[in-house]
Amino acid sequence: METFMESVVSQSAQNAGFTLIELMIVIVLMSIFVTVGVPSFQNTIRENRLSTQANELVSSLHFARSESIKRRLPISVCRIVNGFACVTVGTASWEQGWLVFIDTNSNGAVDGETILRSVDNTPDSTLRYTDSAAANNNLILFRSNGLLASTGGSFNLCNETTADTASGRNIRINVTGQVVTAQPATSCP
Repeated sequence: METFMESVVSQSAQNAGFTLIELMIVIVLMSIFVTVGVPSFQNTIRENRLSTQANELVSSLHFARSESIKRRLPISVCRIVNGFACVTVGTASWEQGWLVFIDTNSNGAVDGETILRSVDNTPDSTLRYTDSAAANNNLILFRSNGLLASTGGSFNLCNETTADTASGRNIRINVTGQVVTAQPATSCP
């Protein structure tokens, strides 16, 4: 004869676990949540990449300006393609990266001068620079007092897969070297 406790324990042991129908319902609900959540998560990842790239560029520009003041030397920021040489001709696309270097002769070329920072950017975005005076879209030169050698300019950072300016960033730099980031970008290719 079973006692009351033994009967309760044996009944709860028989009822432990999930039925097949309960498991199927959970799987269906999980697949619906994943189907809805993954595209929005990819959008979040894309937004975070753009923010990271914008922050890296702003940091490099602030660094170049502060180094020019600290060292009392001209400091240049130039775009690169596959290496450590500044690109002086062609389009103003900076998405492959840039160099920050001491430019004692202010010629915009790394000719035996000290490279202070090298940034390799990811190619899943577009980054275009436009100089206000249309002088040189491949180089930003800070004088020894921290002021720009040009009148300033702006970068447009956009997601490569969309032409949506709302998710892009506009990074402006004025003649005093002040950097301002705004959203959205003014134009995306």
